[in-house]
Amino acid sequence: MTICFPFQLIAALAATLTWKDLKGTPAFNFIGYLWFAIFIELAYLLTNECYAEDPSQLFLWFKQFISDRWLCENIWLSNLYDIVSYMFFMNFFKQILKRKKHIKFMSFATIVIGVCFLIETIINWDIINISANKGTMIVGSLSILIGCGLVMLEYLNSDERLSFYKDYLLWIIMGIICFHLLITPAFLAAEVMGYENTVYLKIIYTGIIISSILFTIGFIVNTLHKRAVRKKSIL
Repeated sequence: MTICFPFQLIAALAATLTWKDLKGTPAFNFIGYLWFAIFIELAYLLTNECYAEDPSQLFLWFKQFISDRWLCENIWLSNLYDIVSYMFFMNFFKQILKRKKHIKFMSFATIVIGVCFLIETIINWDIINISANKGTMIVGSLSILIGCGLVMLEYLNSDERLSFYKDYLLWIIMGIICFHLLITPAFLAAEVMGYENTVYLKIIYTGIIISSILFTIGFIVNTLHKRAVRKKSIL
């Protein structure tokens, strides 16, 4: 189990436990997304048992149905996680953004990401489980960072800018920016170096930990704000 797993689990639990306050907000779907990330993390742990001297019974059971190509080489899990993440965040931004041209840009970016993923998957099918879809990663991460910039731009031009620090979206956006500014470059560098230098793992783990903490703060801030509103309405 990686050092970042507890932080991911805390973020997923925080989102789940505050689901009533997240309901009706664009962040509600984060519950499913964060548990999907947990599932991918657990799948990584399972595939790593290919190289264990004494693999678990669960791993041996899976090995009856899944070939070593897919069970022992796990980059395809990263490719799956990437495309799901990009599509999730594109939809998230479209729910938040208010200006039509910004929403249209996100829709266009969604199509471009999908096409890139499809083309790369077809071309690299023989090595899909040992090589990351680098083009999709670059296009997806850039689109997400642009989406974060557009959200920030709209807030700065709105009446809500003075209280933005109280908004859970600020923490969510900071978490997304941190994640993609750290993890994507580190992963791409690792691909170029053939995963020989393990420094990239430290960078990736740092990005996951920081983003998970920021997501958790965002969910708590949202709950505290909703409770304060309800308390005022009662008084």
